Amino acid sequence: MLMRFSGLKRWTMLIGLLVSTLFFINAVYAAGLNDTGITTCSNADTNGLPCPVAGFPGQDAEFGTNGFDFTKLDAAGNDLPTTATDHTCVRDNVSGLIWQVKLSDSAYTFDQAAGYVNNVNATGLCGFNDWRMPDIKELLSIADHSRHSPAIDTNYFPNTPSDEFWSGSPYAFYSIYVWDVGFYDAHVGNYGSQYDSSRVRLVRGGQSFYYFVDNNDGTVTQSNTGLMWAKCSEGQSGTNCTGTAKTMNWKAALTAANNFNLGVITIGACPMSKSCKS
Repeated sequence: MLMRFSGLKRWTMLIGLLVSTLFFINAVYAAGLNDTGITTCSNADTNGLPCPVAGFPGQDAEFGTNGFDFTKLDAAGNDLPTTATDHTCVRDNVSGLIWQVKLSDSAYTFDQAAGYVNNVNATGLCGFNDWRMPDIKELLSIADHSRHSPAIDTNYFPNTPSDEFWSGSPYAFYSIYVWDVGFYDAHVGNYGSQYDSSRVRLVRGGQSFYYFVDNNDGTVTQSNTGLMWAKCSEGQSGTNCTGTAKTMNWKAALTAANNFNLGVITIGACPMSKSCKS
């Protein structure tokens, strides 16, 4: 399923952008972008159906690996077998990021989290001292949308509470708020006041800075993932995307994406939730 239903009812969505199937060839996502973990399809009122579902084409589970690629690390940063239960960190082999596994028993305000980062770096966790707060896209990348309570693979991230976790990404609309991810159901929130207390999971590795390239054919390419996007929303056209963007229910959106084309380029899938947030 592309996105979680509320009460398993039809909902109306704005088709902002459609993602090109050129980057789903051989069922592999563009480098650097994790899958959602979703392996089943849905219709208007039922989740967990085998794919494909008639009338609801091109769902998330029909593309990509539908899984993750993690490696467990010991306290010195060395690789461990998948069966290990005493790992200290986890490397995401898709993004290259390394994640903290054991969390503090405490929750922190956003300002307190900075002190926590300094303390972890002083210990040299897994042999590194460049730990930081993840940005919102990085934090969402390890969420597994096929799970809940918590929405993460507990073989690699055991004892993860089903709580809100801070990102290091400020909320542009209102300066005292910060983007966060709720690991009850892998939702992205934007109402985490810096004065509230939330959980913290640290990450290390280079941050993915990106830009878009206009291909001058109605598409743009995203540099960090390689994904190709339709430049205009459904209902808009032209160089400046004039017109009114259409709204439609999920079934209509899937059908529109499945039938969409830009010249010789076929756009055959609605973007998965992580693509939308990439």
